[in-house]
Amino acid sequence: MLPGGIWGGHGWGNLKWPSGLVGLRALHLFKDDCFAIDSNIREKWAPAETATAYVREGDPPDLTDRFKACGFEVKNHPAGYRSVHYVCKTQPLQRAVFTEIQVRTIFEEGWSEIDHRVRYPNFSQDKLVAYFLTIFNRLAGSADEMGTFVQGLTAALRDFDVRLLEANRQKEEALAGLDKMLEDLEALKKQDADTNRKLTTVQQEVSKLRKLTAVDDLLSPSTRNVLSLGTGIGARALLDGLSRTPSPSEALRLSVEGSSLQAIKKALEQSGTANGLFTGLKHGQ
Repeated sequence: MLPGGIWGGHGWGNLKWPSGLVGLRALHLFKDDCFAIDSNIREKWAPAETATAYVREGDPPDLTDRFKACGFEVKNHPAGYRSVHYVCKTQPLQRAVFTEIQVRTIFEEGWSEIDHRVRYPNFSQDKLVAYFLTIFNRLAGSADEMGTFVQGLTAALRDFDVRLLEANRQKEEALAGLDKMLEDLEALKKQDADTNRKLTTVQQEVSKLRKLTAVDDLLSPSTRNVLSLGTGIGARALLDGLSRTPSPSEALRLSVEGSSLQAIKKALEQSGTANGLFTGLKHGQ
């Protein structure tokens, strides 16, 4: 719906289109929201002329650059009016219908409504009123800038929280990995202690074996001959003793053979064979 009048070129101004004009006004919170609204308008409606973005002196230069990049004609309004204007054309029936769409923030809307209510019709040329309305305009612009800043701040804080959570997760994973490594090292340390203990036992056994009579001496030909001779004599004497009582002549022979056993023992001692071996042989007879 159209307002009751045309106000100084920053309302529903300069209605050059034929009858059938429809007026819409879209209000949003943050200044950057106008770009999302712009995408939706261009997607659904065909523009009848180049869209216009009104800015005030002192607006951020990057805002002007973004308007130009989106295809707007940027105009610096002398009264500080800020808004985005579209004129779209549609033809649901035989006659074309033109729609003017104004897009602005709630702070820009508040300033424009107060400016229109105070300035017109009696104080449009009053310098003092214009001065205070300019201050009010700057406050409204600062409010928009503050809203944009707070919006960016909260987005940065959310991103920081996400990165902080991810950093904490990675830290916990790293700590868990270090704990696992410590457990593995403790197991290796225990295994090394067991290995060292077994190695010491083996070394002790080897040392004991080195102290025993050399195997080569026990298995030398001379030792085997003496061992065979002693075993044969002792076994034969044992069998004879068990079978019968010796005669005087046999007793003399056994005495001689006993002397032979003493000789064998002496020979073993001279050859370096252990006394324990001869003792075992004597028990075996």
